[in-house]
Amino acid sequence: MGIRHSAVWVTEALLPEAEDIYDETKLAAEQLWCDAFSPTFVTAALGFSRSFPEPLPLMALYRLYRGVDAGDVAQLFSLALAAPLTQFEAIKISGETPFVAGDCAHLFTNSPEVLRERVPKLVDAYLHRQ
Repeated sequence: MGIRHSAVWVTEALLPEAEDIYDETKLAAEQLWCDAFSPTFVTAALGFSRSFPEPLPLMALYRLYRGVDAGDVAQLFSLALAAPLTQFEAIKISGETPFVAGDCAHLFTNSPEVLRERVPKLVDAYLHRQ
């Protein structure tokens, strides 16, 4: 666990790294489920980004990088229940982001500039509401 100097681009290839006690317990639980998997005891971990109702300005912010529609979460659960899993799976779902991997360092140092470049209409709408 160290101090970050850049945003992190998350893909399936990114190995999880605990940064706090929440992450540590989540990863430990996933390992327990993985160890318990068998043909007669199928296990999976379903992870999803923020999907609960909250004030619109906050929801707009979170949807940029870690939000997901509640309907998509419901679909994830439905598909996971029907999936013929042959091994433990950690299945994660999140909404699309307007950012690209090359934005990571700049997002960390000057996110307003990246927002103006990637989602100018959103920035204008947000400023108009204030």
